[in-house]
Parts: sequence; structure tokens; C-alpha cells
Amino acid sequence: MKTKNQFTTRKSYLPFVFAFLLMLTTNLFTYAQNSSPINLETISANNLERLDALASWQPNNKLLSSNMWIIPVQNERLLIVANPLQHVVGIIDLDKLKLIQTIDSETAIFHLAVSHNGKYIVLGDKDTIEIWNIDTAKELFRITPPTNDLQINSIDLSSQDNFLAYTTIDSTKTTSQDGIYIYDIAVGKTTIVLKHPSVKQVTFSTDGSSLISAGYDGSLRLWDLKTSQFQEIKQSDNSSVFQLSFVNSELLATGIDDDTQNRSLLEYWNLKNKQQIRLNDSRKYSDYLKEGVAKIRLNEYQDLQLWSVITNKDLALIKNENVEDLSAKENLLITLSYSDTSAIINFRELDTGELLYTISQPHLAQALFSSDGKNLILWGQEGYLEIWGVRKK
Repeated sequence: MKTKNQFTTRKSYLPFVFAFLLMLTTNLFTYAQNSSPINLETISANNLERLDALASWQPNNKLLSSNMWIIPVQNERLLIVANPLQHVVGIIDLDKLKLIQTIDSETAIFHLAVSHNGKYIVLGDKDTIEIWNIDTAKELFRITPPTNDLQINSIDLSSQDNFLAYTTIDSTKTTSQDGIYIYDIAVGKTTIVLKHPSVKQVTFSTDGSSLISAGYDGSLRLWDLKTSQFQEIKQSDNSSVFQLSFVNSELLATGIDDDTQNRSLLEYWNLKNKQQIRLNDSRKYSDYLKEGVAKIRLNEYQDLQLWSVITNKDLALIKNENVEDLSAKENLLITLSYSDTSAIINFRELDTGELLYTISQPHLAQALFSSDGKNLILWGQEGYLEIWGVRKK
């Protein structure tokens, strides 16, 4: 399960952010189930509209900040908003357009993951992991590393929401306890321990039967969770892996920092035959986004070439705009550009880059789709947050 990214929902050390509030007005209109997907047809009809905004709900001052971290819950009509510095998380019901729950954690929020079914949320810092029930805002489990010398440096949830994986290292030296701990949420205890010296991060496969771990030394291991055995996908080369993303059940995209070029390097692996898929020079300096799409920064003016890592074909060419989010299913791309007075959200066709629709907003910082594609979430300075969608007539 993803904890963010921005395209990527799993998180890790999160330098973030977010804003919330212990109270909202409940006098909001009900949007329940009356929404259509945001797609080429609805965008072409120019019927996208603002449904409501957090700023209009008059929350108290505890949370709204310019650093909000926003995560759509994958299989539910819920939106997570968090402020790690204030240790607070809020849950918004996208149908009711209402804040339905707040969670006050005792720890700073370095890591955050949300179950696909919207039942619980995982929060953590370097020393502690908390698992909370979203419906009741009650803490279910608290997890700490086996010794005080170990620090938690990443977490991930399986797609079935039954296992939590977290990685630990001793920050002063490599130890035999550096590794991956698999916590069975149903029974409330760690059931599997996997050893990977200097492990940096981990992610479950799409079916939850295996996981990939990456070391600070650049090594990659594919683990079978039934046998607790691994296959070495990549040996140590002292590269810095910052991203692990399953494209599908057989394909893995990894992001590597290339300090010599001051760029990120994409490595692409076929896990079925444990072989790296070679990319030509025009492709290898890419950033993987989501849904099989990567981007190449072409020049200092931030022109971006999007391409499909599955078909190896070029998609949209974007000039002087930031890519915010995309939906491969709907062939839609959101980009962000700026005028002298406002930010401009651009809807474009993913394959051609054709401009379909724009929204001009002051103080905008970021934008993304809800997980089901029915809403556009906009947020920015001073805790500004808006929810847009298409009403059925």
C-alpha cells in the first residue's frame, strides 16, 4: 500500500506537513454518491466545480498549515490529511464532505500508511509505530524495535491489509538485528524477521506474497514470505536507492540518485527472470511516477517527456509545467503552471498533451485525484484545501 509519494502512497521519512483541526461545521450539503468520474467527457463538458473547501469549514487553529500531506485512501471514499509536527491526522469523508475523525498521536509523524479498506492508519517515528482504528480513533497496537539502538526507517502495508512491514537499522553500525520485521495485524505480534544488513526501505508486491527490500549499499532482495528466503536481485554497488515501486506483479521500478549527473536514474527490473531491463540513454535518466508512466526532464527549463515503461512509447511532452498527478485509465494528466497572480491547474490528455481545461487558483501548491478519480484535491498555502468534482445532473 502506498504511503505517498507523491505519486506513491508509502512513506518513509516524510519531511511534511499538515493541517488540521479539531472541529468542523457539520452543516454541509451531502454529495453522497452523486459524483461522476473526472474523465475526458466530463472535462470537455466544462462541468467540473468546487464542491467545498476546508477553509470554509472553519476548523480551529491546531492544524491548517502550508505543509499539509494529503493521501487518498485507495479503495474507499476517504481522504487523509496530516500535520506531523502537531502529531494530528484528520479523515475526510469525500461523499459527505465532512471531517469525520481526528487522531492525536503521541509521536511525531515520520512514517504514515493507510489500509486499503480504510479501517486503520499506521503512524510512526524513528522509535515507535502506532496502529489506529480510523472509525473509533483508538490506538490498537504499539510497536517498538527489539532494542533501543535500532531505528525505524520505513514502513509498508500489504495489499490485503493483514501485514505491516517495517525496517530497522542501528544508526552507528551494522548489526545482526538490521532487517525487516513483519507484523501480523490480526494477532498483534511480529511473526517474521528477515535479515538485510543496512536495510533502507521495503515494499510489498501487488499480491502481498513477497516483498522487495533495498539496502543503503544499493542491494535489492526479493523475499518469499512463505519460506522467508530471498533472491538477490542486485548486489551492493553503493548506489542510493530512494524509490521502490511495483509497476505490476512482475515489473519493479527503482529510483537511484546519480550524484555524478545530479539527476535521478531509473532502473527497471523483470522479477520473473530476475533480470534488469536495459534502458537506452534517453530513457534511463527518468523518474517513475505511477501506473506505468515515467518522466524525463529534458532541459533546464523543465520540459518533461512522459513515456510508458510498459510499451516504451512516448506520451505527452510538457513544457514549463509541473506534473502533479495522472490517471492512465482515463488518459488524463494534471499539470501546474503559474501566472503573475495565480497558479493554474491544467488538464491534459496523457498520450498527446492536448490541453482540455484549466482552473486558476491563488496560493495553490499541489493537486491530485482521489483514488477513484471522482474528485480533484487542491491544496496550498496557509492550509488552503479544496475538493472539486462533477455533480450528476
